[in-house]
Amino acid sequence: MLISFFSPFLLAAGALWLGRRNWSDQDKIQKILEVLEVREGDKVRKFKLLRKDFINDDKSLGVEYVYKIPLKVSMDDIERLYPKLRDGINVKREGKQKHVEIEYDGALKIKVYENPVPDKVEYNRELIQLCKKWQVPLGDTFEGSVFHDFDSIPHMLVAGTTRYGKTVYLKNLITTLTVNHPEEVIFSLIDLKGMLAFARFENLRQVKYTASNAYEAMEVLTHVVTEMNTRMSKFRGRYEDVKEANISQRHFIIVDEGAQLSSKQTKDKNLRKVLAECERLMEEVARLGAGLGFRLIYATQYPLRENLPPNIKMNCDAKLVFRLQNDIASRVVMNQDGAEKLPRKKGAYQGGRAIYMTDAPLLVQTPFITNETIEELIEPYKVVKNDEYNRKKQPEERTDFVEFGNLRIPVNKSDAKNT
Repeated sequence: MLISFFSPFLLAAGALWLGRRNWSDQDKIQKILEVLEVREGDKVRKFKLLRKDFINDDKSLGVEYVYKIPLKVSMDDIERLYPKLRDGINVKREGKQKHVEIEYDGALKIKVYENPVPDKVEYNRELIQLCKKWQVPLGDTFEGSVFHDFDSIPHMLVAGTTRYGKTVYLKNLITTLTVNHPEEVIFSLIDLKGMLAFARFENLRQVKYTASNAYEAMEVLTHVVTEMNTRMSKFRGRYEDVKEANISQRHFIIVDEGAQLSSKQTKDKNLRKVLAECERLMEEVARLGAGLGFRLIYATQYPLRENLPPNIKMNCDAKLVFRLQNDIASRVVMNQDGAEKLPRKKGAYQGGRAIYMTDAPLLVQTPFITNETIEELIEPYKVVKNDEYNRKKQPEERTDFVEFGNLRIPVNKSDAKNT
């Protein structure tokens, strides 16, 4: 079998030639696919167009072309041709570039979308109302709005360089669930940036536990796992999960800057023990929490093999990945590169583009929620808390102790600053 590819020079010349001719997208695709035609003597095995339809029966979205693939041509061959398809369709095009996707399910499907993913999506009440059950808006794709259902896929890993949308998405998640499930949602908020990002949510009656440093995080996670194990004991022999038990509550444990809980980041023996226990407890939630109504959202801006616990990654079947610094970080999170190629902030685009990964990657523009919108939406759910767990209400000179095996660790404001 001989499958030849045009040289870069010939490809560029061909693209210009295509641009000069007033060819349709279908003509351009057929011409580019000729690169993979298989010649056997005098016979030529060609790609045969089986049908073309509007995407989701919507002309404004674009067109899907379905081809029969010639024998001896593989999907790997076609995937290598993808950049040529994308650039060939868009050659000489003014204004917005069309997006091209390819997939295979027994036939080759080439989708040509008329419009790109938008540079910005506004978060508003209408978007909240579109959410069903335990859904949270993920944003807009080439085909419209998409949502993540935390009852279908309970745990999520969120990663992204600072200022590209990671924390904004977490605020979107907390706000949406608070408004749509005020009597059913419970939050444990662990913000390793001193609770700065989540400060406006602390006085929500839906927030049960908060933590701003490693010692507090261990205490919160200990409470959560204890509650989880208690529920497991009650279920044993009676119910398989919260749905069968008819329990409507869901407890979301949201960890921002999770890399700060890595036991490999410090040489201090006492702190390392605390961090190792935090990792163990988070892995317990990820491993056992789904059926018991506990959902872990683990977010980090520095995903490395050394600081991303493997059991958390394995049990988080949903990944939402914003721009990362390099392909190594991208592969750590979702086992493939691509996050490092997401657009940089420039002009109208100010972040929020992400790859939503479940069984296949999906490019989305996540909704941007302003702090003013958050305050307006969550104000009815705020209460004045008088909770002994809230360390901010403790006297300055008070010292608490966390018992960890034979280790008794003092915790006060000065200790928290040192973590």
